[in-house]
Amino acid sequence: MKYIIYLTKCNKEKIDGKCKIYVGMKSVINPDEFDGYLSNNINIKQPASFMYPKTPLQCAVKKYGVESFERITLYEFDRLRDAKRQLKEILTPEFLRQDFVYNSPIDDYNEYLYQFDMNGKLVNSGSVSKITSVFGVHPFKLQGAVATKTAFLNHYWSTEPKINVEEYSPNPYSKYIFLYTPAGKLINGFYNYDACSKFLGISIDDIEEAIKTQQLTAGYYLSPTVTNSFYSKPRRNYSRSTFYLYKQTGEFIGAYVGKDIMLPLATFSWKKIKNILTLYDGKKDDLYVTLTAPKTIRIDVYDLSGNFIEQFTSEREVRNKYNMSVAKFKQIVRGNKYYGDHIFIYNTN
Repeated sequence: MKYIIYLTKCNKEKIDGKCKIYVGMKSVINPDEFDGYLSNNINIKQPASFMYPKTPLQCAVKKYGVESFERITLYEFDRLRDAKRQLKEILTPEFLRQDFVYNSPIDDYNEYLYQFDMNGKLVNSGSVSKITSVFGVHPFKLQGAVATKTAFLNHYWSTEPKINVEEYSPNPYSKYIFLYTPAGKLINGFYNYDACSKFLGISIDDIEEAIKTQQLTAGYYLSPTVTNSFYSKPRRNYSRSTFYLYKQTGEFIGAYVGKDIMLPLATFSWKKIKNILTLYDGKKDDLYVTLTAPKTIRIDVYDLSGNFIEQFTSEREVRNKYNMSVAKFKQIVRGNKYYGDHIFIYNTN
């Protein structure tokens, strides 16, 4: 028996020119023979091992096909502890945060677990890797079931050989939240909203809104599911966003919410608008659009004869004093200067 440290790479998915990779460890009889195992319980001879993906690598294999992957042996050891030591040296926090790496910090859950029926009777036990191989689940879901003492796969799970079934809930836990970097890399996970709220320093309402709108929140995308690379849907991401439009000379044109930005940009596809923001640095023809609000604003108020009356630096103050609705103020921002007996000039700095 030998133990190998291997690298599995995808030749069709690249980040900044680098093939995406997964680094893992495996026991083998003959290190020189490829046995069909790629990683994450994926075997190229068994489509069922990746057709219902639960990990980023499984998602990628399903998307690109097994023929797009190859496994390369990096190190070979006679002793398991030597192989584990080498793997630990590779899988540093810095390495796991790299966008081209399929490995995730939440993959590292290697406890020995005990499985109980709903009456608390011990029915089985085994390592997390063995259990995930049999049931085809992400190890984080097992970790969550243990931590929250809730049913998972119609069983209770524990790191102890005995449990008090009265402490467990038969209702499966469903509040999992996974964090992705702006590039779509799975970087963290939580099995309750409170823990996620404390980690990000935001409210639970903010978390629910981030999941719903798929907008970056506290530097991350939030999702209740595991995927290969997280890509927000442009319509959901931008439909409630405020866009600030300028001429490329720097002159402010106006602020537009959601699809209202489409007409001045003469662009009627959310995907194309996303491309303007991400691929062309917000530039289109002689215009510049951004999601970043101006640092300061100035609203000058005049009478209908053109005489200056006063100046505001707060939208709320203007709306309150002149009894102006939010909808009407948005029209002022977009360039409609008249309201009642006054003229409003919206400026930014």
